[in-house]
Amino acid sequence: MDSLDPTSPAALAPAVAIQRPPRIWKFWGTALWGLFVFAAMFVGQIAVVAWFVLQQEGPIDVASAVHVLGGGLTISLSVIMGLPAVLAALWLAIRLSRTPFADYLALRGTTWTNLLIGIVALAVLVLGWDQLSRATGRDATPGS
Repeated sequence: MDSLDPTSPAALAPAVAIQRPPRIWKFWGTALWGLFVFAAMFVGQIAVVAWFVLQQEGPIDVASAVHVLGGGLTISLSVIMGLPAVLAALWLAIRLSRTPFADYLALRGTTWTNLLIGIVALAVLVLGWDQLSRATGRDATPGS
């Protein structure tokens, strides 16, 4: 039994952890995970709407739900609450692929030059869109 002898080469060899290769989802796997992420976003948004409908006084019917859905607070909170659900669904898919989160999403730092170019481009785009809206006679901001 060489492995029990402390001087044998088998006992001195370091244990090497065997890593499994990352899982690749391919087309159908990616499509199904995309549907799962969409469903998670939908559930996160509907939870906010349901909470507002249940908090309203009076009977629960379609008219009260439509009234709640027209509110700016309901719309903004439903969008905000949909995002953590999307993040959780993406985390699950990425975790099961055995790839680090930042590597899977290619989250890398950028240079200050790229950041400045992005900010300037965004400002030019927003101001240009506003001017185009005014030139065509439309309101730049919606009524809600």
